[in-house]
Amino acid sequence: MKYKILMAGLFMASLCISTSCSDEVLQETTPEVDGTIDGNATLSIVDQAGNPVQNVSNKYGTYYVKVDAEGEWELNTESAFLVPAEKKGYGPALVPLAIGNNWGEARQGGITLITQSTGVSTRAEANTRTDVNQDANSDIKGTMALLSSNKGTGYSYLPNTNYCLGTHIQIFNMSNLDSLQKANKIDYIKDELFPQVEEQVITASSQEALSQKLAVSASVNLNFNAFSIDVNGAYGSSIEKRDSMQYAVKRMKSYQYTREINYYNILKQAEDDKELEAKLFAPGFLRMKQRFEANFTGETPVTDAAKIKSLCKDFCDEVGPCFISKSVMGCVLDYYMSCSASILNDTLSVSGALDLKISAVVVHGDGKFSNAENKAISSMDAKVIIKGGDVNKISILTTGGTLKDNLVTEWQQSIEPAKAVMIDMKLVPIYELISNAKAYDTLKAYIEEYAAVKPENTDK
Repeated sequence: MKYKILMAGLFMASLCISTSCSDEVLQETTPEVDGTIDGNATLSIVDQAGNPVQNVSNKYGTYYVKVDAEGEWELNTESAFLVPAEKKGYGPALVPLAIGNNWGEARQGGITLITQSTGVSTRAEANTRTDVNQDANSDIKGTMALLSSNKGTGYSYLPNTNYCLGTHIQIFNMSNLDSLQKANKIDYIKDELFPQVEEQVITASSQEALSQKLAVSASVNLNFNAFSIDVNGAYGSSIEKRDSMQYAVKRMKSYQYTREINYYNILKQAEDDKELEAKLFAPGFLRMKQRFEANFTGETPVTDAAKIKSLCKDFCDEVGPCFISKSVMGCVLDYYMSCSASILNDTLSVSGALDLKISAVVVHGDGKFSNAENKAISSMDAKVIIKGGDVNKISILTTGGTLKDNLVTEWQQSIEPAKAVMIDMKLVPIYELISNAKAYDTLKAYIEEYAAVKPENTDK
């Protein structure tokens, strides 16, 4: 019996890309493998020539899961770097398997085959598993140095910018923290290489509400209502008045590397040892911090309300009202959709409209829609924004074309450290780094008042 080839369909529509692309094109072949069912369901990993493999290189590659099964089956994996193109099927099959780039130490993942036999009143399940061992990155030290040089954790952040694009000045002396934490045996920073793919759908009745929902998960200890992510650029001129529009975004994120800073440990060490403080903080920020605190100490502290507000404003303008305590590196694809509220009803929600718009460019399926669905699709605006990775793999979207199978998975899993960008973050108010109690309270009150004011460009 010939094995069926199961391929996954992946989506996307028109695209905004602002990063360079390589000319590399992946040429794939499919193994011609014949076999017979021996009565016992089995699975194995094979290469493109059909040879069984258990150990693979640290580089991205496409392999196949060889399934021997007579009936229904399902593939499960707990490893984010192993991505089968199909998770369910029937009978013997070869399922394309994407194995992602490994930036860190050697790792192992597994795929489990669950087979089912249906009786009159019972259903029996049998599980079998195969493991994959992936080689370590041959230059982990160089990779970590490259990632550490990127703006992210330890930098201040300016709000009202596109998501993750508001990094400003260096707050902590990142080049010193690793060596100091080893010498002092105190955790200052934590790095983690842990691949993970996640999808997120956000809906809202206005661009302002959508931007606030995108921002809320980034803030800590403060409701950054005004620190909204600017989504205006994701939408062109509306086909109707804005108050009759609905908005949605689907985010496809591929996490690869996370860095988090333990700023409480840094603050405690800095307060106890002024000489160490000069090594923990970046020189420029430390000078601005000390200059700001000096206004609230000594024999003649500033008491005039207008002067205090001016000092706080200048400090926030120079430094930023918050800093990044945690950053996630990888690649992200944002699919923005806007539609007229008039096309929505009891059976078509905003998220349903988003899925319908996406399904119009899905590769697999018959691509047929009802008249009502076609009318709804034609009344929607959509745009794709991609950050990070080798966007050449999905650049056909710039021409309005559709994607071939597995190209989005390939883009996510083949990302190299040099092409990773910050795709998620955690923000902390800058006043948490102020040592003087009076200066802390004053700046905290100012930032909380500032955060309650809507940005001027929200409704533009």
